[in-house]
Amino acid sequence: MAALDASLTERLGWAARTIALDAGRYETVLPPTAVADLMINAYWSAAGRDAAEGRTVFSAPSGRTRLGERLTEAPVTLRSDPAAAGLECCPFALTTASGSTASVFDNGLAVPGVDWIRSGVLTNLVHTRWSAQRFGGEATQRDGAQSATPGADNLIMSSPTPRAAWPT
Repeated sequence: MAALDASLTERLGWAARTIALDAGRYETVLPPTAVADLMINAYWSAAGRDAAEGRTVFSAPSGRTRLGERLTEAPVTLRSDPAAAGLECCPFALTTASGSTASVFDNGLAVPGVDWIRSGVLTNLVHTRWSAQRFGGEATQRDGAQSATPGADNLIMSSPTPRAAWPT
């Protein structure tokens, strides 16, 4: 608790100092907890149905999604894997209510490891079996057939290169 209190006191102290800056782009260093919060929010917003219906940041014009688009020049990968060592989670869909990212009719469906963003490119969105069928090729392809891409209860963010080598 003492370490947590010290960290919080230090961060709150940073907010006491302000500097006027002109409009523009500035490099910002975020603590890991802030990055985690941003990635979780992006993941929670990654419903394929919502993107195809034009309701998220992952939407593109004409009822399309941004699948295949480069979201960042940084070579980051954001993935889920129920079998990830130390981050194991339920390997099958388990929900009590239906919505954009889950369906009670998908309960028991295997949850595979999925790259959501690979090397900065959006590669998958969360789909139920219904939304995978409804929105066609937007769902993960397995053995030539469209299938659901259920979300998992973990996220792993990685990069093959150190931050100093990323493009600015």
